[in-house]
Amino acid sequence: MLGYKDTVELAIQRKKVLTVKLYSYLGSERDYIDSVLDRYLEEVGLNRLMNNISYCIHEVAGNAHKANLKRLYFMLRSLDIDDTEQYRIGMRDFKREVLQHPEKYSLPHREYGY
Repeated sequence: MLGYKDTVELAIQRKKVLTVKLYSYLGSERDYIDSVLDRYLEEVGLNRLMNNISYCIHEVAGNAHKANLKRLYFMLRSLDIDDTEQYRIGMRDFKREVLQHPEKYSLPHREYGY
């Protein structure tokens, strides 16, 4: 079985698109994304753009992760995300529970495909 570095190298050598799919977005996942990006930028001689591109990727990925966590949280709590009162209650609890303990939601995240 190939490790992630081997997979990245193989994709670069074969000029293939590499898709990165993550179910949590903790420090190790951010480090992984940075290492893949760094290798691709090295290949094309654009390492000087690492910080700018990394910032953009992490901003978008972080927002997407929070949105998916919110959808999952509402689904698991049987709350209607489109109902104003349920949304208010859900968001109050979401901020307190999920954003403080995102690691607890990585398994359901994967299970439900978010």
